[in-house]
Amino acid sequence: MTRFLGEFEDEGNRGAIYFDSQTDEPYLFYLAKVPVIRHIGERPQVLDEVLVGVKQFSDGRCEPTPAHLLLTLTPPSDNPPPVSSEWVDLAEEVQPVKKFTVEKFGKPKLLAIRDALQSQLSVKRKQIKVSFNARRGELLNQRIKLKNDVTRGIPAAQTKLNDCERELAELPAKREAAEASLIAEIENTQLGPVTIYARALVTPPPAIDTIPIKTMRDAETIALRIAIEHERERGAGVEDVSNPHLKKGFDLESRHPNGEVRYIEVKGRTGIASVELTANEWRQAANHRDRYWLYVVYHCDTNPQLYRCRDPFGKLIAKAKGSVIINASDIMRASDMEVFNPNSYGESQK
Repeated sequence: MTRFLGEFEDEGNRGAIYFDSQTDEPYLFYLAKVPVIRHIGERPQVLDEVLVGVKQFSDGRCEPTPAHLLLTLTPPSDNPPPVSSEWVDLAEEVQPVKKFTVEKFGKPKLLAIRDALQSQLSVKRKQIKVSFNARRGELLNQRIKLKNDVTRGIPAAQTKLNDCERELAELPAKREAAEASLIAEIENTQLGPVTIYARALVTPPPAIDTIPIKTMRDAETIALRIAIEHERERGAGVEDVSNPHLKKGFDLESRHPNGEVRYIEVKGRTGIASVELTANEWRQAANHRDRYWLYVVYHCDTNPQLYRCRDPFGKLIAKAKGSVIINASDIMRASDMEVFNPNSYGESQK
C-alpha cells in the first residue's frame, strides 16, 4: 500500500471532484497517513501507520471519515464543474488537516503502542534479570576453574581469568544499560510526519429533475421506514445497515420467521422516476441474487406505493456505466405493489 501511494502521490495530490448524495454542503476530502516510528540510529523504524480519511468544510472544521470514502462517491460523468479560488486556497493549506490527523488519529495510536510497550516492561525486566543472573553463574564457575588452571600453570589461563573477571565486573553496568534501553525504546517511539496522498472536492450532486436534495433525502427516509414497517408486520427481525460507511451494498438485513434472509436495498421517490443503484449495490445484487431485494417507494410525499422486486440483477434491465439506472416501468412490471395510507402510516410512527 505504501509503495502504491508513493507511486501515485502526484496524481492524488492533483485533486479531483466527486458527488456525495449524503451531504448538503461541499467539503474537501483528504487521504492522509501518519506513521508511528522508533528512532534507531540514522534511519527511523516504522512500527505502525494509520491511513485515514479527513473531511474539511468551508469554515475550516475537520471530521474523520473512512479512507475508502471516494469509492462510495460518484465522479462527474462529463466535464467536471469549475472549482472556486476559495476552495483551491483551502485545499493548498494542509497544516490544519495534518494537525487534525495527528490529534484525532496519530496520538491515540501512539498512546496505544506506548501503553503496550509499558505493559511489557516488567516482563522484559525479569527476562533481563534471568539472563544476566545465568551469565553471572556461568562466569563464576569459569572463574573457579580458571583459578585452578592458573595454579596448575596451564598456559593462557591467567589471560582467560582476567577476561572472565573483567566481564563479571562489567555485568552490573551492562544490565543497567539493557534496562535503560527498555525505557529508551518507549521514549523513542514517536509520531512521524503526516503525508497527504490525495485530495478531492466533494459536492452535493446536481439537482435531478429540479428536486431539492432535502426533498430527495426526506423521500429516502420515508421509504426506509415503510420498508422496515412492511418487514416487521410480517414478523421479520430487521437490522438497519444503511450507513454508507458500512459499505454493505444494501440498506436492511431482514430475517423472517421461516428462516428466510433478505438483503433489501430501499429507494424512495416523491413521484415516479427511475432509480440508480451504485456499483457496489449492483455487485451485491449479483452476489446474493434471490436473497437480494429492491424495495422502491413511489409518491413518498402523498400516497406511498411500495414495489418489491426479488433478484433485481436477474429481472431488471440495466444500463451500466459504473452505477446502474433502472427504469420505473421495469420496476413496476417486475414487482409486487402495496399502497400505504399516509395518514395511518403517520399514526403508526407516533
